[in-house]
Amino acid sequence: MNKSTAQDLFKRHHLSLFRYLRRMTENSDQAEELTQEVFLRVLRGLSNYREEGREEAWLFQIARNLVLNKLRDRNRQPKLEMLNDMRNPSYPARQLEKLGLEQALSRLNDADREIFLLREIAGLGYEEISRVCDLSVDAVKSRIYRARINLRAFMSMKSEP
Repeated sequence: MNKSTAQDLFKRHHLSLFRYLRRMTENSDQAEELTQEVFLRVLRGLSNYREEGREEAWLFQIARNLVLNKLRDRNRQPKLEMLNDMRNPSYPARQLEKLGLEQALSRLNDADREIFLLREIAGLGYEEISRVCDLSVDAVKSRIYRARINLRAFMSMKSEP
């Protein structure tokens, strides 16, 4: 792989990586920094890259490792980012609709949220997720199922008066 290939990877995948990292960190600025770090690592690791699977799995494995390190190090502070975003007059109305989903995602445990996002945001298959997370395919399926059930429950609780 060469530098132009890295640019192609960036064009094709930076947005889905950012979305995954945004939902994992619940912070746009951190997600942007982590997205940049993913591609810095891609550039550094291009010479060692072996095309054994889909490039998305490789990229999301790098992103996953970075975000897990970040989450491990992060102090649990109140989540004020969403409120700050909502105060911004240019905050799109469509984003407000997503707020319920964002809150529901934040209520999932970290492992279930991560695997759910790898499936739904990254579009990785069960086997790819199992390799990225070092779990069995059955464990991946179980976590995705549990995440979906919990998300439905959280969302229905939000919609009740």
